[in-house]
Amino acid sequence: MTRAILVIAALGTAISFAAAQPQATNLAESGNSFLATCENAGNSNDTSVSSFTRGLCFGYVSGVSDGIELAQSLPSMHADYCLPSESTNGQKFDTVVKFIKQHPEIRHWQTRELLLRGLTEAFPCPATQKR
Repeated sequence: MTRAILVIAALGTAISFAAAQPQATNLAESGNSFLATCENAGNSNDTSVSSFTRGLCFGYVSGVSDGIELAQSLPSMHADYCLPSESTNGQKFDTVVKFIKQHPEIRHWQTRELLLRGLTEAFPCPATQKR
């Protein structure tokens, strides 16, 4: 009987915790879905954005850009963009949000494509650095 009560209490706590987490859209689906969740995540003064959402948004941009940069480092690939060594994840995030907001005509594209185009536009490689 005591064990059943503990199991029920644990389940109740887990369900309460899960319900308290913000529901995020699929950030990868499109620039529209990305902006719906992440547009204000870069503003640390905006108290309506949870730390969970900030981490989700910054993590998406960081993860996708790291994957692109890894692929670009392969001998058979060329570099689409060249980040300055002193650039930050915050700078990449701001660049991506700005690009998506400035291009509503393609905002329905997948977010990873918009991310690549935004970083390529903002951080073009010197002609000597392209492979």
